[in-house]
Amino acid sequence: MKYYSELSNIETQIIRLSAMSSVLRVISIGAEQANTEDIRNALWYIEGSIEDIHDSLNVQFNELWEVVRDDDTPKEKHKGGMKKKKQMTDRELP
Repeated sequence: MKYYSELSNIETQIIRLSAMSSVLRVISIGAEQANTEDIRNALWYIEGSIEDIHDSLNVQFNELWEVVRDDDTPKEKHKGGMKKKKQMTDRELP
């Protein structure tokens, strides 16, 4: 599959982002029972992880964009659909 590794890398970051969302949800639910230090450490971890995911997605998007932009694979020609209309000459006009 074309661009498999690039898309796989982006998918990995999306999964990481989903995990961070889940962690944040758990922290917000448990904030009432946690102490200030635990909450501060958890938020610091989430912030660092989200920044890392953001940076990775930016780099991987730019890499994929470079590959796709520079892809000079010939495009497939349209094989179906309407046929070209025959142009009528003066002799064929009614």
